[in-house]
Amino acid sequence: MHRPIRSLPRGRRAAVAHVALLVLTLAATGVGLPVAAQAPAASPPSAQAATAPTPVDVNTATAEQLDALPGIGPSKVEAILRLRAERPFRRLTDLLRVPGIGRATLERLRPYLAFPTAPARR
Repeated sequence: MHRPIRSLPRGRRAAVAHVALLVLTLAATGVGLPVAAQAPAASPPSAQAATAPTPVDVNTATAEQLDALPGIGPSKVEAILRLRAERPFRRLTDLLRVPGIGRATLERLRPYLAFPTAPARR
């Protein structure tokens, strides 16, 4: 939480005011951030599609592939490998069986995981 500028000692108030004035002046003149620090330009949709993650089949993925997923560490990898040996994962919500994986982690993992379609029953 930010402190109001009036609560700062007089010398610090002046320093903060100078920095603010400098930032505003640089922003108004277009001088300031190096090119690498500036916000990237919006890329076309085709470029975004090319960088989309390739989904991993959670039932056939190696430990290294699982460990590379966001929010999945060594202990969750071990649990996933153990649980899929007992019963394969058929849908994303099946991962709730893994200790430490909740709804937020599922949503973060959604674009990275694929589940094979279940064979038709007769």
